[in-house]
Amino acid sequence: MTLTEKFSSYAALKQGENLEKWEYETAELGRQDIEIEVTHNGLCHTDIHMRDNDWNVSTFPLVAGYEVVGKVTKIKEDVTSLKIGDRVGFGWIRNSCRTCDAC
Repeated sequence: MTLTEKFSSYAALKQGENLEKWEYETAELGRQDIEIEVTHNGLCHTDIHMRDNDWNVSTFPLVAGYEVVGKVTKIKEDVTSLKIGDRVGFGWIRNSCRTCDAC
């Protein structure tokens, strides 16, 4: 993994802790990836469960929130349906096969 840029967010650094400002580096974007500038981010009770590791699946630091909306700032070569400046959104699931019953 090649690290490219530093960003900041709010994260729970340990189980049950309040969110605090946290800096991190991102991995290099893949050929089918985009980067967005987040303008809106939904938080709900699920995030509290994740912060507290109630389901024993959380990893820390944990950046809470999903149902993200933002503007496209970078596009890689295999992305053909978006352009810089487009408003986009995504949910908890980053990707899926879109063919099996679970997807």
